[in-house]
Amino acid sequence: PFKVPENKLLNLESFFSMKAIPQKLLVAGEGPVAAEVSQLLALIGKDVTLLKTAEKIFPALDDYMGNFISRKLESMKIKIIEGTAGYDTLNIDDYEGIVNCMPRKGIKPTGTLKPDSADSFYITDEHFMTSVRGVYAVGDVNGRSIYAHAASAQALAAVNHILGITESMETERVPLTVYTEPELAQIGKTEKQLAAEGIEYKVNEFPLSANGKALTEGQSEGILRILSEPKYGEVLGVQIIAHNATDLISEASAYMAVESTVWDVARTMHAHPTISEVFMEAGSDAAGTPVHKG
Repeated sequence: PFKVPENKLLNLESFFSMKAIPQKLLVAGEGPVAAEVSQLLALIGKDVTLLKTAEKIFPALDDYMGNFISRKLESMKIKIIEGTAGYDTLNIDDYEGIVNCMPRKGIKPTGTLKPDSADSFYITDEHFMTSVRGVYAVGDVNGRSIYAHAASAQALAAVNHILGITESMETERVPLTVYTEPELAQIGKTEKQLAAEGIEYKVNEFPLSANGKALTEGQSEGILRILSEPKYGEVLGVQIIAHNATDLISEASAYMAVESTVWDVARTMHAHPTISEVFMEAGSDAAGTPVHKG
């Protein structure tokens, strides 16, 4: 979003083939990559400043998760500065390199077909078909998600539609993952979304600091949060902070795919000792029958 001298710009495509990485770096961008790269650079001893180009580091995350990752980065001496108000006060000369972590646009194929597009992305319907009948656009080119697993699911949904299966894909059930340490993962609605939609909800949590395996492995930083509908107990969203959160989120994805309730989560047998027992613990708490929570 601002001019950078060519000799200072570091793009991720060639980042890891560099023989040496400058010491004082400005990471500019938003989303999971900006957080992941900032933490990586700090872990190898670099002086890192993260310039947020959006109000939040990862706008799609629940505020609880966003606040956690901000605090985590700041605890690692990563300076976070706001870029949303403008870049007039930014002095590029203060940094030896500028790491480009801006959101990327989809690479659209060339050809005679010209489907409708907006903001450099193809416009698609609920089955991922473009304005050109019979032509589908999945993954980066439709702008719906940055994730490879979302692109794969969209492709399967598009193929199903071609074969006459009209069921649409539930885009709110795409797991969001951040590969920091600890990892972050989220699926479903956030507290802010539920409040904006006037949906009544409750939050039940269980910390990894009370999980036996997490303690044994020395990985007790983190928490599992379940957002659920109070009357019938439907799971509306799940948020996880853990060293293996991106693995754990698949269980939440399975629950939400079949519209499970907190009672379903609570009575699912989990092997012991495992990190995944936090699901049973938080589910039991939500169902009003906490097991190991005072």
